[in-house]
Amino acid sequence: MKQYGQLITLIRSRLGYTQKEFAHFLGCDQGTISKIESGDTHFGEMIYLIAWKFGIQPRDFFGTQVNQLEDYYYVAETKQYIRFLVTKRDYTSMIPYVKDGWNNSHFRSKKDQVFLHWNQGIIDIHDKHDPSSAAQHLEEALKLTLCSETFLNHIEVLNSYGIIHFVTGDLEAALCRFNHAEKMLSALPYSLHTQIRTRILYNLSNAYFRLNKFNDSQNKAFQAIQLCKESHSTYLRGEVTYQYGFSSYHLGLKDQAKQYMEKSVTYFIDEDQEELAKHAIQRLHELF
Repeated sequence: MKQYGQLITLIRSRLGYTQKEFAHFLGCDQGTISKIESGDTHFGEMIYLIAWKFGIQPRDFFGTQVNQLEDYYYVAETKQYIRFLVTKRDYTSMIPYVKDGWNNSHFRSKKDQVFLHWNQGIIDIHDKHDPSSAAQHLEEALKLTLCSETFLNHIEVLNSYGIIHFVTGDLEAALCRFNHAEKMLSALPYSLHTQIRTRILYNLSNAYFRLNKFNDSQNKAFQAIQLCKESHSTYLRGEVTYQYGFSSYHLGLKDQAKQYMEKSVTYFIDEDQEELAKHAIQRLHELF
């Protein structure tokens, strides 16, 4: 077990990370990295997480050379930044990074190709407003996920496909995609992948709301709020809180609606989402 810890130390050092920075990259705490490197704990789920971050299979992890991991690191960092731009809804800034991925030999695995098709689809629907091209890329991503061990990617692509249906007004098809994604995600450990869980719950809440199913919308938003609290995450916290409040309003729960919608404004301001904060404030003035 100690030799595995020494390998992790070597990888971290070659990548130029402190334990704290490496923990942040992996999404865990520094204490976990320290215990692994000193040989005081088993890898458990961490080996899955580390391998997933570098785009390799857990069973292949210890047969991978450190210099190969540096290439994986470049790809992982690029992917992470692209996904950061998605969370900021900055789809235009994604374009050169995704384009570079198509032309870069480091993006050679099936998992990398899934990622590129997936995010090209996101660009096509949100920036280029071309649902037909977006659907083609997401269909290709789904085919690739059926041919390789990319279960989580399949879920993420399903979620994005649901958004295409949502944007084009096919709400029942969107709901079907989101429900399928949620069902597949339930097969994975609950403590992992909290962001995609939150995103799917938020999208389900939105779809139910548009279909005037306000109880279902409120329920999914509440699940997302609880997940944010349990995971100490601010990801989509403002959006799901607003959605819960707005659904409550349509259920006649006006005091509860006002409380949660006002709370969402605070979250939006904390997260520098000025446009969303303005929208929530405007809606509050209209309703109350």
